[in-house]
Amino acid sequence: MKRILHILMILLALDAFMAAGLWWGYTVIQSKKDEGSELRKELLLQDQKGRNLIALKRTLATVEKDHEEMLKFLYDPSDESQIDFVSRMEQLGSSTTGARIETVSLDLSTDAQPSLRGSFSMSGTWGQMYHFLRLLEEFPSHLTISRFEVKGSGAGGVWSGTAAIVLDSLKSVQ
Repeated sequence: MKRILHILMILLALDAFMAAGLWWGYTVIQSKKDEGSELRKELLLQDQKGRNLIALKRTLATVEKDHEEMLKFLYDPSDESQIDFVSRMEQLGSSTTGARIETVSLDLSTDAQPSLRGSFSMSGTWGQMYHFLRLLEEFPSHLTISRFEVKGSGAGGVWSGTAAIVLDSLKSVQ
């Protein structure tokens, strides 16, 4: 009987040990399963980020040509760019329309939206003045004509006047 009691106690200890081992194995597997689930979520998130990055690269490649084309019409607020802008305005008169265009004033405003304000005096025939106005309106950069005044002198069909413009298509000052 003692021997059966010893065997029963050993079997009971083995059962307890096996139950503890099963419980430990179950908890380890559960934690690994949770970890695997988190890793799958992270993998899906990284995969989605990768797809978004590839789509963004394609979009950037598509608009790069348009961006380069658009940069031609944006002026930076540097002195060289202002000189280039003034020479283009004066060339619109002399070489293109035949009117004489002179820069009266030029002012760079660096507010929230940087802009370049200019005032030009002009003289020439009515056709030249009108052609200059049309060229200003069709200027490829964002140019606003704030004032355009002309007066005829009567003698020889010579007209004179002034034009005030605002160039809003400037690159950021920062």
